[in-house]
Amino acid sequence: MTNNVIKVYDIRMQKLLQHYSSHDGAVNKIAFHPCGNYLLTASNDSTMKVRITEDWYSFLF
Repeated sequence: MTNNVIKVYDIRMQKLLQHYSSHDGAVNKIAFHPCGNYLLTASNDSTMKVRITEDWYSFLF
């Protein structure tokens, strides 16, 4: 079973901030940019996506 769902939580507030599945394959890497404004995900579908954390808009590489 593959998992292409990404969930972002605010641990202090114990709240789910974002939930989405934008990859066709399993997500195998995830990282925030040091400034916190971008979330980068990579998948077995050979894509990498960057999300702007302010509005969770996504663009594909």
